[in-house]
Amino acid sequence: MHREKDPYRKVVPIERYQSGAASRKSQRIDCVFLAGSRNEAAMAERMVASSGIRIHHACSLRQARLFLAITRATVLLVKAHFDGGDWRDALQLLARNRLPAVLVVAIPEFDGGLWVEALREGACDVIPQPFRPDELIRVIGSASECATRTERRRALSGSPDTLVESLDGADRTEGS
Repeated sequence: MHREKDPYRKVVPIERYQSGAASRKSQRIDCVFLAGSRNEAAMAERMVASSGIRIHHACSLRQARLFLAITRATVLLVKAHFDGGDWRDALQLLARNRLPAVLVVAIPEFDGGLWVEALREGACDVIPQPFRPDELIRVIGSASECATRTERRRALSGSPDTLVESLDGADRTEGS
């Protein structure tokens, strides 16, 4: 007895589902890394290459803003201090330009005070240097998920009057 091959049936190894690798590799994450050294950015790129994360090197805040806008990156990774500023300047850049990215601060060594201050001021996460590949992948992935959730909330948090205005074209404000 000959069975016809089902054209809709796709055999996929169970390991891909168990590890979650299939879903992670299908989602590319763009990250802008603001660092003075191209070598440092290249090393970070190599660490995350197999994870679906793409790192774009920026050497200034202006260049970081450009890359964030062009690539629609969800993560801005910055060194605590870089040429022309520090992590606070990067946080202001994101807020001032209403970019849909979150900030991750790379600190040269464990500094509990800086860690707490950065998180309190609005950074999404802090990561010590030198980077460990597994930790860098985890932090960037988690930050990207945070950025995506935040952007969805922003899209849904428009006031009801704003939604009505956009649907019927009426120029109404609250209480009219």
